[in-house]
Amino acid sequence: MLSKKKLLKYALIVFFLGIVMVFAALGINYMKPEKRIIRHYQRSILYLQEKKPAKAIVELKNALSIQPKATEIRFLLAKAYADTEGFESAIDEAEKVLQENPEFKEAYLFLINIYLQDKKYQQSLATCDAFLKKYPNNLEAINQRGLVLWKMGYRKQAENEFQKIIKETPNDSKAYINLSRLYWDMNQHTDAILLLLNYLQDQDKQNFPIRLELGNYYVGLKEYEKAIEKFEPILKNNPDLFDKIAPGYALSLLCTGQLEKAVSTAEAALKESNEKFLKEKDPILVYVRGIGKLERKDYENAINDFLWVSRNHPQLSDVHYQLGKAYLAVQKTLLAIRELNQAVEINPASLPARQSLVQLLIQEQQWDKALEHCEALYELSKNSMDALKWKAFILSQKGEQEKARKIFEKIKDALPDAPEGKIGLAIVDYNEGRYDEAIQKLLEIHKSQPQDHYVPFLLAQNYFAKKDLFHALKFANLSLEKKENFISSRVLLSQIRAFHGDLEQSLFEYLKVYEQKPEEEKVILDIGYLYLSLGQSENALKFLQKTEQEKSKKAPFLVLMSKIYLIRDDWKNALHCLMQITNKDSKIFLLIGDIYMRMEDYKAAIRNYEMAGMVEENYAPYLYMSIAYYLQKNAEEAIPYIEEYLNKKKDNDMARLFYSLLLVGNRSPEKAIENLQSFLSNNSSQLWLGQLLYIGICTYKDSQDEAKQMLEKLSQHDPELAKDIESLMQFCKQYKTHFNALLAAYVFREMGNLHSALVKCKEALQVLSSHPSILYLYADILQRMGQSQAAWKVYQEILRTPNVPAHAYAAIGKYFFQKQQWKEAQEFLIKAVEGSSEMEEPLLFLGMIYASQKDLEKALVYHERAKKIALNSKKKNSLGQIYNNLAYLYLDSPNPDKKKALEYAEKAFALHPYDGSVADTLGWSYYHNQKYTQAEKHLLYAEQLYPKEPSIQYHLGQLYHKINKKEIARHHLEKALSLKKNFPELLQTKKLMEEYE
Repeated sequence: MLSKKKLLKYALIVFFLGIVMVFAALGINYMKPEKRIIRHYQRSILYLQEKKPAKAIVELKNALSIQPKATEIRFLLAKAYADTEGFESAIDEAEKVLQENPEFKEAYLFLINIYLQDKKYQQSLATCDAFLKKYPNNLEAINQRGLVLWKMGYRKQAENEFQKIIKETPNDSKAYINLSRLYWDMNQHTDAILLLLNYLQDQDKQNFPIRLELGNYYVGLKEYEKAIEKFEPILKNNPDLFDKIAPGYALSLLCTGQLEKAVSTAEAALKESNEKFLKEKDPILVYVRGIGKLERKDYENAINDFLWVSRNHPQLSDVHYQLGKAYLAVQKTLLAIRELNQAVEINPASLPARQSLVQLLIQEQQWDKALEHCEALYELSKNSMDALKWKAFILSQKGEQEKARKIFEKIKDALPDAPEGKIGLAIVDYNEGRYDEAIQKLLEIHKSQPQDHYVPFLLAQNYFAKKDLFHALKFANLSLEKKENFISSRVLLSQIRAFHGDLEQSLFEYLKVYEQKPEEEKVILDIGYLYLSLGQSENALKFLQKTEQEKSKKAPFLVLMSKIYLIRDDWKNALHCLMQITNKDSKIFLLIGDIYMRMEDYKAAIRNYEMAGMVEENYAPYLYMSIAYYLQKNAEEAIPYIEEYLNKKKDNDMARLFYSLLLVGNRSPEKAIENLQSFLSNNSSQLWLGQLLYIGICTYKDSQDEAKQMLEKLSQHDPELAKDIESLMQFCKQYKTHFNALLAAYVFREMGNLHSALVKCKEALQVLSSHPSILYLYADILQRMGQSQAAWKVYQEILRTPNVPAHAYAAIGKYFFQKQQWKEAQEFLIKAVEGSSEMEEPLLFLGMIYASQKDLEKALVYHERAKKIALNSKKKNSLGQIYNNLAYLYLDSPNPDKKKALEYAEKAFALHPYDGSVADTLGWSYYHNQKYTQAEKHLLYAEQLYPKEPSIQYHLGQLYHKINKKEIARHHLEKALSLKKNFPELLQTKKLMEEYE
């Protein structure tokens, strides 16, 4: 008998064997061919539902490998291939289906459609005929045959096929729809519509496919109200057809002014359906949505929608028009012009597109193209005054003033009560330089239309042309009061500010323009250059770095960036910017040459100057090449280039003086002297420099007597410089040397070529040790280059030399004066005055320092001394400032001389009519002389020039208080206090304000 232990063991074995047998049975069942086919088939169905036809194909092929004759599976494989546009494979599989089962109707219809899609019309027709041979009265086959014949161009035969179906089966809506589409294609629009209307009347009033087709036809005929009538019942009764109705319905709503409803319809359709599929099916929804985005100022998304439609349907004119509008809204002007051009090319009769294009081309000053489109516009709308007005304006800008005048006269006669004709005639007057006539016309219009913003702009433009800044500023500001964002007035205001030297305010105005037109290239460039003019290269760099990458690669931007790097002495990056420019013009090669000059790579500089001359016939490179050869110590090579340059530019004084240096460098001092004698016989502003060169060259050839004679003449012009040169002559005689390098440094400095001046100055220092005259020039050049720290080190070296010249003390005093270190400035300026009583600038600066210290007696003495020297000076650079300061001093002194103050103020204004501080002084002087009308005129002018200066506001407040215009006085006093926390008249302003509280 078995033990319990063995029984348990056998039981477990039997149990596990049973489990194994069960799994084996299940496995055998799972691996049965019919089960595997079902699994592959089911998976393929899922993949097709998920729109993954490629994966479905794999499963179906696996199923067919098990059962090759499964026609249903093979037919499904053919359809999967069609979904991937693998038409050849789809056709192969469908044909195999028919070989296996010639009765398979769906396979015939499928093949007919596939051949149609693949434009294999003969095969499609043959398949139709084979199908009809088996099933002679199959309506679907007849319908398909009609479609194939239509595609093949046999329209009459196609019509017969569709009519055959309608005759045999009058309620077959598909045949009606196909026949109506054929009529529509044949431009028999009425027949197409009547056919469908008859069906609705005779067969089925509620047939939605027929109604939908009719609605779409009405859309095509632009009868949008009728289209809506057909669409809305379908939408109400059969919402499942929404995706089919939505395109035509949304467009109809849009075109009947129901924008919000149209956009919401389009957005709902795009949201509820597979958006990608729907877009491919009908672009109308995307177009309508784009219109909605444009209306809501969602410009970027509007652009994206219009771009999609235009890429897929480039023939749609209105899409290009709307895209142009969207680009214009984001300041992408060139793209806007491109799209509007496309719109009018596709549809030359599109008035809105052509009108927008003309206006944009006028704005961009593309006059020839603007005129071409304007004439086309006028042909399209003969009675359009806008087209006529634009044409006249364009002709005027092209310089054809007489033609423009005739058209504007015609407009004026046609519209006697409208301003357009008169404005146009004023524009013609402006273009012909008849500013007074233009102003007279514009003032008449302004009187009748005081709220208009454009006429004040034109007035400002004319006054600015006359250099009447008071009225120019008045009307420019008035224009901006009427329309704050009127860019033309803002730009003009900025130009006026720059003209009278207020670059800060000019920049302020231009930055406001930038807020409105951040994409405008000219605005960006002008702001960059304004920053540079203000010495703010860091701000210029930061501002340009915000520019989009596409713009920053354009030549004008790269040139500006290069100039910024140049100012910062970053020559590597300056070169890098210019080297990115593909089509370099002459100016760019010149700039590259200048950079190499600063790097003292003269060979590379010469190469680029040569290229500048080759790219464009230009004589400027000859001068630069001669300088480069000279700095290479090759005067012989330099001379032919300077001579060629002087053949073209005989009146260039600096080039003539430089020629003398080259002749000396080529060991022809006699020729150099001869050239200088010719130069000195003319009354040049650079006479002193010619005299200096003459002295230097005589010293070089050891003609001391000639040098001394010319030195006497130089001392009459600049006694301090003459003293320096006399000392230098003695030094050269003692050490048997010359100061030609110093002469070159002076010439280059006066040319504005400071880097070359610095090179020659350093050379002079090596030859002439540390002579004060060289150190003085060296420091001056460094100061002009903005290297004030380096300049101060040189000034310190000058102070360590014996017998420091007076003009060196003057330069050091000026250095401290500019840094507002008054104590140090005063110390050195006094030494300068003690050393020489013939320099006006130290006297002027000392007078200003004493005025700030309220020592008005000393201030007057120094200003009067400065005035005396300035009157005898040929340059008279400081005379206007001296007069202005004297006027103030005579008003503020303990014993004021109001008449003398007014006399000086009038003289200052005559010299500086565009300086706001001078206008303020004159107005204030008139006030103190009880000439209140003149005071008001000049103080208001000063305010226009310097709107943020509190002292001017105080003066206006005081004036209006005096003449009892209390509200105006209060306004100006409050404005003065709001502009700055501290200014000279702060206490007086507060005290006067107490009377208004």
